[in-house]
Amino acid sequence: MGVAVGAAVGFGVAVGLGVGVAVGFGVAVGAAANKADKPDLLIAGSVVTQNIDNDTTATLENVLVEANKVKVSAETTSTLTSVAGSVEGSFGSSGVASGMSWAQNDLANTTGAYAKGLALQGVTVNNQSYNPNLTLNAVNTAEVGAAAVGAGAATGGSIGVTLQGAYASNNGDNSTEAVVDKYESKDKTESKGSSITKAGAVTVSA
Repeated sequence: MGVAVGAAVGFGVAVGLGVGVAVGFGVAVGAAANKADKPDLLIAGSVVTQNIDNDTTATLENVLVEANKVKVSAETTSTLTSVAGSVEGSFGSSGVASGMSWAQNDLANTTGAYAKGLALQGVTVNNQSYNPNLTLNAVNTAEVGAAAVGAGAATGGSIGVTLQGAYASNNGDNSTEAVVDKYESKDKTESKGSSITKAGAVTVSA
């Protein structure tokens, strides 16, 4: 998270940067085998769950900036991979083989670039005036993969039963925003709008 409060003066100024990176990789394997002349029951399972909850923000707040270029940028990059598998084998006079594989990924990322109560003005350098340019950019990139595989075998002279299950799920709740807004103090006693004097280019993207 990046926050700038106060005043800044400069030529070619980039202010406000937030970067969040998260990588997760999980593997689980369950295996069971039995060979007997009597009834047998085999159960094998594997579970992989991964959660990422990122808040990545970059903010210019209640600040006076005199510059020709101002950029507020926030970026979140997340990668989640989960693999779960199970293998069972039962061999006897009667046998039951059962297994369950579960792979689940949950993402909850918030990425924001904010200019709140920003007073932006141009700058003069060597008697040359430059109009202010403002860029707000928020990027949220997520790559998610989940795989669950199960295999089972049961053989017996009289009874052989195989029960097998596999579940794979990817869940995401992501928020990405770039906002020019007013500033309001936490105690609600101060409020100030944003202004750009003689704006050059204004770019807001998410």
